[in-house]
Amino acid sequence: MLILFIISIVLGLAGLLFLSEATTGVGLIGLACLFGIFARITQAASNNNKIIKLIENSLIEAENEK
Repeated sequence: MLILFIISIVLGLAGLLFLSEATTGVGLIGLACLFGIFARITQAASNNNKIIKLIENSLIEAENEK
């Protein structure tokens, strides 16, 4: 997944080089959207990992109580 992030950032920045002056603003908005999407994916992955750990701990505690 990290490789996909790196590739998309490199391609996004390379895409800025091919924009004209008139479309640079649109390109920057596109990059801002890309970074927002990255932030949301990272947040979701972090929350998912926390939930999995909580579930695993709950299962371990339930087995220990038996």
